[in-house]
Amino acid sequence: MYLMQRLMQWAYRPAFPVVAISQAVAETLSNSGIATTGQIKVIGNPIMFMVSDSDKVGAKAPAFDFGGRCICAIGRLTEQKGFDVLLDAFSQLHEDDLDLVILGEGSLRENLEKQAIQLGVAKRVHLSGFVSQPGRVLASAKLFVLSSRWEGFGNVLVEALAAGVPIVSTDCPGAPRAILRDGALGHLVPVDDPAALAEAMAEALHAPRGTKEARQERAQDFAATMIAKQYLEQAFALQVRGDDAISVKSAESS
Repeated sequence: MYLMQRLMQWAYRPAFPVVAISQAVAETLSNSGIATTGQIKVIGNPIMFMVSDSDKVGAKAPAFDFGGRCICAIGRLTEQKGFDVLLDAFSQLHEDDLDLVILGEGSLRENLEKQAIQLGVAKRVHLSGFVSQPGRVLASAKLFVLSSRWEGFGNVLVEALAAGVPIVSTDCPGAPRAILRDGALGHLVPVDDPAALAEAMAEALHAPRGTKEARQERAQDFAATMIAKQYLEQAFALQVRGDDAISVKSAESS
């Protein structure tokens, strides 16, 4: 780790700007001496929004028809994603008519399956594996939950915003707080706190933060065209006029 940090300090020294995908990443780069505050520009990830599975020929969809009766989570089955905490929280939720659907694959599948059995919720927990187009499940879910212990950015949060679905997220290191506008567009809870997560999930099911329209509007801030515009203007010193007219603004003329 020390060697990697030293190599990054050497390699990043002449770079301008250095683009960080979140303010948290920018602070890490600055605090570790890899880049100075003046070098760093914060630009989020561009998101290609999910398309409904029904619109994709040959797309793999889950074998379950939840009919809008599910809580959805998406991510690799790894320690980072905190699905063990989510399972614990789900077992505390007094919403027996809802299932939990986790889309993704990873090394902790067996551990999570055993945990669901131990918690008595195995019949309502579906580890659906990798789904190439999970839009149908996400769009019809009652709630989306991000239970991560840390995230560099959190693309799936933006995808959930675009679907308009209510959101609960951990207030983990990374971009979730900024993406959700400090909790205005989704509940934020501490990391590794199943009780707090369960409480927020229960509240969000009946009184979500923000409106569907506000969530969808926020998602557009991370559309590929908007992020491309930020790169052109902030990273490459280009001036964008109108929707697609681009003119070079040289350093001499600026």
